[in-house]
Amino acid sequence: MKFETQRLILRDWKIEDAEDLFKVASDADVALPCGWKPHENIEECKHIIKDMFLTDPYTYAVCLKENNIAIGCIAIIPQNISRLNLKNENEVELGCWIGKEFWGRGLMVEAMNVLIDFAFNELNVENIYCGYSDGNSKSKRLQEKCGFVHLYTEEAHLYKTLNEIRIHHVNILTKDSWRKNGNYKK
Repeated sequence: MKFETQRLILRDWKIEDAEDLFKVASDADVALPCGWKPHENIEECKHIIKDMFLTDPYTYAVCLKENNIAIGCIAIIPQNISRLNLKNENEVELGCWIGKEFWGRGLMVEAMNVLIDFAFNELNVENIYCGYSDGNSKSKRLQEKCGFVHLYTEEAHLYKTLNEIRIHHVNILTKDSWRKNGNYKK
């Protein structure tokens, strides 16, 4: 499956994206706020693409439309594998990140809105959750721009890949609020 916005293509990851993934995911300023270690080499990126990105059905490379180069990642994470302990099958988590040189351009707002629309309209999801660690103001602001509102704060959330405990904030976007804000297309 592939999605297009004004400036982006969201498409399946390919092994050939490993070098581009390394360029953006090896940056500690990108990785650490998201709760994972910076990627160390292209082989690690190939492994992540093959064994993680390609096995998750709704994980997409975020690519610039002008050159189709992967600059980030976005995923709809089903209830059964979400790290947010979602209770119902009609709830999902939405996660994303983008390379540092692309921050502040509104690109992830475009990407998120396309997947939010897909989740509500095609997957018939009722609630979408997003989270961010305390101090990650970029993620907080992105989620607010897309209509998410604060649901709860977890004072001691374990970020397993870093083996760190952080304050973690969880936001929610309901199908009803999406409809009321005029974003719902059906």
